[in-house]
Amino acid sequence: MKLNLFLIFALSTNLGMAQSLSYMADNTNKERKLIPYQYPRCADVAWEKVIWRLVDLNEKQNQYLYYPIEPTANYHSLISALIDLVQQKGINLYSEAPDEAQAQTVTKADMNARLGANIKIITPDAVGYEDSGIVVETPYDLSEIKRLLIKEVWFFDRERSVLDTRIVALCPVREYFREEDTDQEQPLYKKIAWFYYPEIEPKLANYTPMPGDNLAQPLSFADIFRQRQFKGHIVQISNMYDNRPISDYLVGNEALQESDRIEETIRKFEEDLWSN
Repeated sequence: MKLNLFLIFALSTNLGMAQSLSYMADNTNKERKLIPYQYPRCADVAWEKVIWRLVDLNEKQNQYLYYPIEPTANYHSLISALIDLVQQKGINLYSEAPDEAQAQTVTKADMNARLGANIKIITPDAVGYEDSGIVVETPYDLSEIKRLLIKEVWFFDRERSVLDTRIVALCPVREYFREEDTDQEQPLYKKIAWFYYPEIEPKLANYTPMPGDNLAQPLSFADIFRQRQFKGHIVQISNMYDNRPISDYLVGNEALQESDRIEETIRKFEEDLWSN
């Protein structure tokens, strides 16, 4: 597991060091640049766990990641910021978190299809003969992106004597319904693509969500994730069972209780370490 963390840090060095919260520029139109993270040596990582966290964007604490549905001159939702990074900045997309061996690149066309964009060709057949088709294009609907998967590493750095975390990757999740499900009783979910977080974090520092209570000091998306101003629950954790999801062995309230138990175990790790 230590090797995984080392590889993640090595990748982030190649793609651009992840950045911290303290801006080196004021609140002007200049590009915001952030102080780099402190990365531990592999030998200093005494304990490590990889977890996958599901964030429901419908929850009140997460709504500034969801709104505005369409970007304005000053504000973005998280998904509109991510799409803009793909279209304008050439950010890479992956089928799995990019630190995983099976990860493959995803094209912009694949991303659009997973978002729900669709092109249909309607062929007239009035007299029994096929004629030139009529192309009907259906754009994607950003309001359907109602979930976010976050892969992160929790580790104990004995050099600094702290329990710390690093986000590895983000994956927006689309919630939609089949056409025949007119009552919308059975939602379907589709992962859009994985974004390598150390690659996008410096750029997310220049995207602003809808403001909170303090208009004098607006946060960026990079701030939100660094300050962990979001709410989610654990759905998977690295383990001897090939990192199987909690849903493979528990459902409903029992799955949520298992998530809370894992969360508490991680939070208490540092306290238990020093009490021994």
